[in-house]
Amino acid sequence: MSKERSPRFPAESLSDALVRTEALYTAAGRSPVTSDVAAREIGYGGLSGASRTAMAAISYYGLLQREGDKHRISELGLRLIRPLSDSDKLDSARTAALKPPVFAEIEKDHSDCTEQVLASVLLHSGFTDDGARRAAKVYKENVAFIKSLEQGVPTNERPTNAPPKDPPLDLNFKLPNDQTGGGPAPQIRGKMLAQYQIPLGANHAQLTFTGEKLLPEDFDALGEYVELFKKQYMRAQAGVVAAKAAFAAPILEESSPPPDVAGDYYAYHGTPLKPGKGKDDDLDTKKRG
Repeated sequence: MSKERSPRFPAESLSDALVRTEALYTAAGRSPVTSDVAAREIGYGGLSGASRTAMAAISYYGLLQREGDKHRISELGLRLIRPLSDSDKLDSARTAALKPPVFAEIEKDHSDCTEQVLASVLLHSGFTDDGARRAAKVYKENVAFIKSLEQGVPTNERPTNAPPKDPPLDLNFKLPNDQTGGGPAPQIRGKMLAQYQIPLGANHAQLTFTGEKLLPEDFDALGEYVELFKKQYMRAQAGVVAAKAAFAAPILEESSPPPDVAGDYYAYHGTPLKPGKGKDDDLDTKKRG
């Protein structure tokens, strides 16, 4: 039976990798060296599982490049240990921190998660339990390292090529002019079970499951709720449109519905439905009856 593995990621933080890069540069400059020499210069007795892991981490961040059977400090690595300025080091650190594909993906979709939540997200993305915890820890250590570098760079001198982040999610659904369509956000209860990021064209949604245990039936129930939320949204949006129309033209035609039921007529296509043809006519009849 094959051993379960996590996607590849650096086992050490960027700051730790820089310490090893500095040691190798001090000993060999940018001259190509064998793996055994590199392992010794970064603090190991020679090639071993631990030294290979450390060298892999340096390579993941783009600080070490391979040339045949030898290794040498990369241009990015040199910029980090011998930067032209604090701003240059910050720019290089941001680049290096996102070199590992796993961390680039986290930065894009999950950068605002706590370490614990991030570990849960990674666990549901193909990582082992231990791998998810270690990857989340290293990523957060890199975030803290970048922030420490930012403290030494004036705001107007900080590089601006960092990818823009999505604005914080607002779980309170609102329409323009504070027309509420959903109600207050529910209180988070129980432990975090799973979290999904959902791209919606120009928009974005985040789905979070909390509680005791996630079941397949929960996804079926979620689908039903989504349909309900869609109808609530359409009704609320139609109500806003109807209210604006009533304000602009207070005298209604005989064929126009009264303001209090305008949402029922306009809820589907934004145009009046003929009486008796709407999906909610039976319900409205019972209400008025």
